[in-house]
Amino acid sequence: MEILTYITKRQLIATLLLFVAVVIFFTVKYISDNLLLQPHGTATIYSAPFNVTVKYHKTTKKISSSAKGVEVPLPVGEYDVTFSAKEFSDYTERVSIEDKGTYKIAFRLTPQTEEAKRQLEEKSLEYDPIYQSIYVLEREKYVSQNPSQDIATRNKFPYRGRGFSVSVCSAYRKDTIDKKGLGLCLSVDPISVGDKELTEYAINELKGLIGDDIEKYDIKINNSIFPRQEEIEKGLVYDCSRPDFAFCYLYNDSSSALPHA
Repeated sequence: MEILTYITKRQLIATLLLFVAVVIFFTVKYISDNLLLQPHGTATIYSAPFNVTVKYHKTTKKISSSAKGVEVPLPVGEYDVTFSAKEFSDYTERVSIEDKGTYKIAFRLTPQTEEAKRQLEEKSLEYDPIYQSIYVLEREKYVSQNPSQDIATRNKFPYRGRGFSVSVCSAYRKDTIDKKGLGLCLSVDPISVGDKELTEYAINELKGLIGDDIEKYDIKINNSIFPRQEEIEKGLVYDCSRPDFAFCYLYNDSSSALPHA
């Protein structure tokens, strides 16, 4: 009888310890899963398309944004956040989140299929505020890092035209960097990157904004360089355009004399 009582007591203690362990496990898990109970900041996400998956550390969650953005709590620290959507390329941004701080992330994913392009085209008016947010944030970031740049020209941007936008970005030629010159990024909307006429129209609009001396600036068009005439004549660049990408120039590997980004 005493032996049975002893065994029963041991079983009871073991059961209680197991119960406590389970409670502790789920409490810790709940706290770790619920960012609002931890030090965290708030990021406002502006995305095109609106519905994306966000990944950081070991966390994966789906979010639905809008033209006004969506607020997402993020843990304190410096780390990469990746956004993805089916049939679109991923976008990754390095963030530095402070406790109770605010952060803005604006991006547009590049469509990889005709269906993805159609999705953006059908909601082009809804996404327009997103594109504008992207260029505003790019400008704010660049201006804060390059306060001595050409203020008169810089203040004209970001600029939103028909089917394209222009924002201030980093210079990539050594002579431009040495002179603290200005970099400009022209982006044709993803649904129109294969439209040669629209791209030429956008380039002409840019010339109207900055004047005839366009070679004074380091310009990128959809992340490809806008070559100077001298670079073309010396064979330092090559044309990488294709039917679905109307404008594309890149430096040859041999053009090491031109340090570029």
